[in-house]
Amino acid sequence: MKPLFLIQARTGSTRYPNKIFQKIFGEFTLIDLVLKRLLMAKVCEKENIIILTTKNHKDDSLYDYCLNNGLNVFRGNEENVFDRFYSYLKTMQNPPEYFFRVCSDNPFLEPEFIDNLSDEANKQPEFDYISYGDYKNTPAILTHYGFFIELIKTPAFLNAKSKIENKVQKEHVTPIFHSTDYFRKLYIKMPQELNRDDIRLTFDTPEDLEIIRAIYRKLNKIDFSYKEIIDVLDSNPELFSKMKTNILSNAK
Repeated sequence: MKPLFLIQARTGSTRYPNKIFQKIFGEFTLIDLVLKRLLMAKVCEKENIIILTTKNHKDDSLYDYCLNNGLNVFRGNEENVFDRFYSYLKTMQNPPEYFFRVCSDNPFLEPEFIDNLSDEANKQPEFDYISYGDYKNTPAILTHYGFFIELIKTPAFLNAKSKIENKVQKEHVTPIFHSTDYFRKLYIKMPQELNRDDIRLTFDTPEDLEIIRAIYRKLNKIDFSYKEIIDVLDSNPELFSKMKTNILSNAK
């Protein structure tokens, strides 16, 4: 069985409400682009994608979006996102050995990196958590590159519930893996081109949206590699300057 792709998504973002339905490239919204980029990975199939949203009535629109687009959807706890994942996995009689955790605020997900995670899991099945790490060995989820997702062994995740101790571990799902020594973890080194701190491609604020839209306009397509994005940034000083200013602003 191919791994699941569990996308956590909701409309009630504190910093930018309803951002998943913001148009980014033509008629394509944030959630549209996340899905399209995922499906470019060899290991991803539509039937293995599940949107994990909340029971809050505000997310009825996201639930309807899923139904209208033939997507699997599950509704769970809004604040305890770990429990949302856990509750979904417990509904399955025979869950796959691994699942990908996907954040819905990254419209530049890199299919090559997704397939590489899967390859590493096949080669090194002893690891419970596989992710990319930057040149400082920081897990990709703690950066704002916006290219990456995480791969987690399902039995390990289910066993992790008894170890959850605080709000951060509940809200952010995977700190129990990357920030403790309970589980075996593997970090794949990011490509040399990403040994830098001046890339932010995740969508949290209006400033992020402006930059993301500008990059998509420059690319003028959906099928591209992370190297093409870097080329766009490095060849457009004004856009690159906005990104660096935005990084400083979000760091405050």
